[in-house]
Amino acid sequence: MSKKNWSNILSVLVSTALTFVFVFGQSAWAGQNQNPKDKQDSNGEIKSRQAQANLSTASAAKVQFGEEGAATSQRSLTEGNSQRDGQHEGTKVHGHWTIEVRNPDGGLVTHREFENSLTNGTSSGAASLSLLLSRSVSLGSWSIVLDTLPGFSSPPPCLNGSLPTPCLIHEPGTAFVAANNSVFTLNVSLGPAGTLILSGTVTAGANGGIGMVQTFSSLCANTFAPASPCSTSAQLPQSATFTSATLSTPVVVSAGQTIAVTVNISFS
Repeated sequence: MSKKNWSNILSVLVSTALTFVFVFGQSAWAGQNQNPKDKQDSNGEIKSRQAQANLSTASAAKVQFGEEGAATSQRSLTEGNSQRDGQHEGTKVHGHWTIEVRNPDGGLVTHREFENSLTNGTSSGAASLSLLLSRSVSLGSWSIVLDTLPGFSSPPPCLNGSLPTPCLIHEPGTAFVAANNSVFTLNVSLGPAGTLILSGTVTAGANGGIGMVQTFSSLCANTFAPASPCSTSAQLPQSATFTSATLSTPVVVSAGQTIAVTVNISFS
């Protein structure tokens, strides 16, 4: 092979090698410039999605906090109103009554429970309390009255002689004038949490009904000790009904049946 041919072949090989190197270099350079950009774009997309997720979480938390805050505010407002309402209610006197009617053999005929109210007015339970708390008077004896109401078909179940009359249950040893309709079985005691309990029994003398009930407290001058109440003649004119309740449906009683009454008076 001639020297000229070898020169031509060598020129072709060099040209091919240079072309290969140039193409490979362009590709490498393009890859180096493109990869960071792609990586940056990829990281940006990830960060964008993460930011959106964080924003959604923050929004959800904000909504949840807002709901919980609103609920807490509502509870606080309700509790505040409840406390204010409780302060405005003041002190109340409650009287819970239980009446049981039994046959002579002890069998239960009727069990009735209801509430009564403190009476108001000049001669009332409210007036009596103010007099007692101011030491203007001394407490006398207690009584329970079982009566009927005008318009009820049934008369009161007790008799005064032969006449139907309200049943009167007094404390033992009281100075009340005895009558056929009066019994002295009323017991006065302290119940749980400082409640006052009045309880007693009476036997019906005739068929009748109980439509109105009352507790009665007599008052004495403040010179009498509560443990030794005054006699009937010495009772003050302020003595009156302490609590009272009207029954929409009377308690029906037959002659010979026993009427047991319990009144639980409490303060709150």
